[in-house]
Amino acid sequence: MMLSWFPLEALALNPPAHLAGYAIDDTCREAWIAAFRRLPFVPTPDTAEALEDAASQLHADVNLVSSSLFSPRKMPIPNGVRWWSDKCSAALALMRGTHGPERRTCLKAFRLTVANARRAWADEYLDQAPPDRLWQAASWIKGHRASHIPPIRTPKGLLHNSALMSKAFHDCFFSVSPSPVSPSQPDDPPPLPPRLLKEVTSDEISAVLSSTSNKSAPGISGINHKLLKWAFAASPQCFLDLYNAALTLGHHPWKEASVVVIPKPNKPDYSLPKAY
Repeated sequence: MMLSWFPLEALALNPPAHLAGYAIDDTCREAWIAAFRRLPFVPTPDTAEALEDAASQLHADVNLVSSSLFSPRKMPIPNGVRWWSDKCSAALALMRGTHGPERRTCLKAFRLTVANARRAWADEYLDQAPPDRLWQAASWIKGHRASHIPPIRTPKGLLHNSALMSKAFHDCFFSVSPSPVSPSQPDDPPPLPPRLLKEVTSDEISAVLSSTSNKSAPGISGINHKLLKWAFAASPQCFLDLYNAALTLGHHPWKEASVVVIPKPNKPDYSLPKAY
């Protein structure tokens, strides 16, 4: 059987898209904190509009310092995984350069090459791994997981489009017009004397940040807990002003979030939004 050969360098691959955030280098911690301290101080917000501006400025300052020291995060690419080898690249190039029955044969060979590369990498990793790596490898075993969500059923029928499915989940999770609730109820207990609102302290913020994981995925801003810890170490007063102004003004300046849809276990019908 004759197979055509195309080198991997000849393939027109699209460059990976950038993710929000930066690839953080821990050795630059002190330089990052020093650069953040040199930024102009934002006045204490006294209105809701000023609080919105202060929160946006904090995000902008973190991104400004990070962009001066780190490179942007990138989408993972197939040949960027740790087990990828030259044989995988060659098998991939060979498969992409064929068509018809030849391609099916090359696809089988590519899958076998990938399986062998993954097995060889895992064997070498475990054979040379210290005890702490063995426990880390054990945490990778998570069993079989569904990689997609089935079509979602609504009163208008089944939805296959991802944008329409997102809209169905949004309507299920977030009520557009919640039922009005009176602040006074017949069974309310006697009112208590008013108390002064205690301000958020630096120790409270430090304790909360210390309990967070540096490996947690960042939100849509791309700013993770590690950068927040560095920013707080550089300018704790900035955080104190933000949180205390939010409580005093009764205004929440962060209104956007990434929502991950997770299926509830043991539901009979996963085509219903309420099963997530």
